[in-house]
Amino acid sequence: LFFNEEFQAKHREWIRALLTTADKKSGATLLQEPAVFGLEIQNEDSLFFWTFSEANIPEPQLQIMEEKFATWCKNKYGSLEDTLKSWKAQSLKRDDIRNGRIAFRPMWNMFNDRSLRDQDTAAFLYETQASFYRNTTRYIKDLGFKGLVHGLNWTTASPESLTPLEKLSYLEGDFVDRHGYFGGVHKGDNSA
Repeated sequence: LFFNEEFQAKHREWIRALLTTADKKSGATLLQEPAVFGLEIQNEDSLFFWTFSEANIPEPQLQIMEEKFATWCKNKYGSLEDTLKSWKAQSLKRDDIRNGRIAFRPMWNMFNDRSLRDQDTAAFLYETQASFYRNTTRYIKDLGFKGLVHGLNWTTASPESLTPLEKLSYLEGDFVDRHGYFGGVHKGDNSA
């Protein structure tokens, strides 16, 4: 959702349908409903969580993201060769300069090693996520939604290193949401 433009277009169709379809009884839409205070763009997870990894992203989607990262790197360093030089040749097996793709190091490395490559990766992921929230918030407001919009409410792989970027990306909406989950003592069959 954060980076696939075709899926983003589909997501916006769903939002438009949700907000502009008239109720069969009243004829009103959710855009006209004063009780709707807000809209969450997405609920869980984000580019800063453990699920952002080669093992969890289907190959065609991962290649899209790697191409976007390569474009970002070319804009910053001039070329992919210069990018790897700046990173002191810290290359990965999935890096494919010839086909214009730069791979991602695992989250653990990003917040523990903090190499220049890791820092650039974090900056790229932040810019990608923030851009998605900014553009989607604008789309929702342009539909005529008068309520508040927020990104999501998730956690990150590293509260110390990545949560500030995560929360900063949420500022593209109208507020930052933090869900609190509570559980009581549950015992017995099917108690969950």
